[in-house]
Amino acid sequence: MRRCKHIGKIGAGHQATFQPRATLENRAFGKVIAWNRNPARTDTLTKIDAEEGLSFQAATLEQGGEQADVMITITWCFAPRFTATHIV
Repeated sequence: MRRCKHIGKIGAGHQATFQPRATLENRAFGKVIAWNRNPARTDTLTKIDAEEGLSFQAATLEQGGEQADVMITITWCFAPRFTATHIV
């Protein structure tokens, strides 16, 4: 069984401050790979991840799909941004 070490996040709005903490209560991760349509908003995630002792990488959707073991989508958009083509 493969151990999940990297968590992917899509979205960096208000809800993104709560979801990662809830996830970490159930499983330990070492690295966060994140994407947001506005890259400047990932600063919020960087602070949270540092508080939790995680390394952080801003990435493209493709990189997230290639590197993440678990993906969390934290977005309100009506059209999918992350599809099966992003998963390797």
